[in-house]
Amino acid sequence: MRAAAFASLAPLPNPLPPVAPPRLRVLVVGDHAGIREPLADWLQRQDFDVATAADARQMRHLLRHRPFDVIVLDIMLPDENGLSLCREVAATLGTP
Repeated sequence: MRAAAFASLAPLPNPLPPVAPPRLRVLVVGDHAGIREPLADWLQRQDFDVATAADARQMRHLLRHRPFDVIVLDIMLPDENGLSLCREVAATLGTP
């Protein structure tokens, strides 16, 4: 008898709007704009939150001011060796 009484109840409306999952923050670092910018545009179209840097100096500036979930890093930057920069970021920030 209880089941019949509950069957007639309408579901309560959800008082909270659905929450979108947070967008992954990606930093794209490379000195060749012809590669860096199309990659950043594509990532943005895939709904990533993207920032770009043309060299290690710009990358460090961005890393001081906001966190990133992933860094796409050119290993041949004009102002620093990308591999050593990658090791430094992995050791200090743990960002992949």
